[in-house]
Amino acid sequence: MTIKPSSFTPARLKRWGPWSSIRAGVLLAAVLSACAGPTEARVSGMRGAGLHLTGGAGPADFDSSTGNDTSFDGDVDESDTAITLGGGYRFNEYASVELGWVDLGDVAYKGQYSGTPADGTVGASGFQFAARGHYPINDMFEGVILAGLYWWDAEDSGLFAGVPFSEDNDGVDLVYGLGVQASITPQIAARIEYRSYQDVWDTDPRAFFLEVLFGF
Repeated sequence: MTIKPSSFTPARLKRWGPWSSIRAGVLLAAVLSACAGPTEARVSGMRGAGLHLTGGAGPADFDSSTGNDTSFDGDVDESDTAITLGGGYRFNEYASVELGWVDLGDVAYKGQYSGTPADGTVGASGFQFAARGHYPINDMFEGVILAGLYWWDAEDSGLFAGVPFSEDNDGVDLVYGLGVQASITPQIAARIEYRSYQDVWDTDPRAFFLEVLFGF
């Protein structure tokens, strides 16, 4: 039985600034570029048709529609690490698809809701399917855009008035993003990518991923 009102989802987080992560990712890409050798083999290896695996992680943030809810008074830990694992198929130099698992992490909160103590976490994870467009910049770098669907499951659990509670929700919503991908070897590439997830339990999670791709 849900004790806490279902409208209370205190993941109202808007203070995250991803620019420090962007600078770190750009620096890493520059280092990889400097360390890499000739680029001709890399273009055919990671830009031609074929299967690949991918995995990565990065900071996540939730932008909740309950951000102006004055009924909650307390602290919210808005930062966590998102994780993504999956695989895909590249059709040609300009198009690919990917299917994977994405865990957006947990948001912890502690305070009072309408004067009643509330202490818990909200987390979301699920499967993502996305189509990607690729735009070659030079022999090593290419721009990437994505659009797809996210099949998510979310759980809000903790203590409300000292009594344990748990509430689940699920849905299918849009995800889109953009990034830069760099070919490192004929079978390895690195990708820096920003993703925006739409309306995941009345929130709009955002995540910034650094990923490694293995082609075969």
